[in-house]
Amino acid sequence: MRTAGRGSGTAAWIRKPLAIAWGAFLITLLAAGAYFAAAYLEGGPRRGGEMTLALESAAGAEATAQTARPGSPARSRARAGGTPRIAVIVTGLGLARDVTRRAIEELPAEVALSFSPYAKNLETWFQLARDKGHEVLLDLPMEPLSFPNDDPGPKGLLTLLDSEQNLERLDWVLSQGTGQTGVVAAMGSRFLASEQNLKPVLAVLQQRGLLFVDNGSSAQSATRRLAKALNLYHLVNDQPLDDGRPSRASIRASLEAAEQLALTRGTSVALGRPYPATLEVISAWAAGLAGRGPVLTNLRTLAGVPPAKAKPPGEQG
Repeated sequence: MRTAGRGSGTAAWIRKPLAIAWGAFLITLLAAGAYFAAAYLEGGPRRGGEMTLALESAAGAEATAQTARPGSPARSRARAGGTPRIAVIVTGLGLARDVTRRAIEELPAEVALSFSPYAKNLETWFQLARDKGHEVLLDLPMEPLSFPNDDPGPKGLLTLLDSEQNLERLDWVLSQGTGQTGVVAAMGSRFLASEQNLKPVLAVLQQRGLLFVDNGSSAQSATRRLAKALNLYHLVNDQPLDDGRPSRASIRASLEAAEQLALTRGTSVALGRPYPATLEVISAWAAGLAGRGPVLTNLRTLAGVPPAKAKPPGEQG
């Protein structure tokens, strides 16, 4: 009996703290539930003073809206759940006559065309492209990390030049055409990462009301930071279409990736080069795009650039 009594006392001694611990756990659980319920009703949990999204699938359009340039119409549409928009640009045109003519005549009018400043008869190409409804831009050659093995040409912007020399080269590039929407970085993986070299260039583009398209060649690019400080209209390439050794299948996959990004985030930008396969795949892909949700859009709309103002009659020419 005494042994049984000691056993019963021991069991009671164990059960009491277990009951206390279990009660404390339930209280903690209920308090945590109340906290997260309140956080949910206020818009989500917060970390470091900023809202964080609980699910990756919810991040798309809202993340874009938080990081976009203030007042950008495209970003406002994404935030409001508007139609997903994709901008496609083909660069490097004008150097090969046949493929340039094909790009102008066969690609949808919403595809922007960017021409090499080293091409001949640029004004003729510009006019043909405009007649077909395309926006026209100029490639802006810049120093790559692989320079001098890969050379941006005699008017390329280089980090070893001072700002005055680079601005003289920029002025030459811009003088090769008239009425262009803006410029697209060509090469540039080193130059884009140099804030000291890039800033004077972007400042001139801002003063002239031109759009700058960063080709996405540098993960360390200073474009976004500088463009925000300068209030410069700009876009950054999201999806290269034909890097490496492209095939029709890989180009199609890249366009589908740009399409998916637009569906998720609201907008996307894709850059291609004037390969016959690239032109063919873009045309075929674009023909079926309308039924899938996103639409092709021009660069001015995506970047929020206001329409060009017509000159008064006395200032024409």
